[in-house]
Amino acid sequence: HGWMEWNFLETGEKTIAAQYGIRINRILYLLKIGYDEKYSFCTPGNLLFNKVIENACREGNLDEINCVADCVWHKNWGMKKRLLFDLIVLPKIPIFSALLSRVLNSKIVQKLIWGIK
Repeated sequence: HGWMEWNFLETGEKTIAAQYGIRINRILYLLKIGYDEKYSFCTPGNLLFNKVIENACREGNLDEINCVADCVWHKNWGMKKRLLFDLIVLPKIPIFSALLSRVLNSKIVQKLIWGIK
């Protein structure tokens, strides 16, 4: 398997739900999902998600499915929320570290980005 993964739910010759994700180690990150609204009565997105979980259990090749976002339908699955953090990685050049430290600690940036008064 490669790192990119597509999952589809089809009825006859028509795709009614799809998921695009990337697999890193034993975690599947679902980045984009979609379904045909004409079939919303049978919740094709949830049916496809269920199939992905079934396949993961059967094959034993996933430890986690991460939906990346916080959507209303996630409540159907009892998903746990995780805190997100911003991370800035800079080259090991002292001037960058000193400059970034000064900018991030400025009151204007703290107020605009983090809402700190």
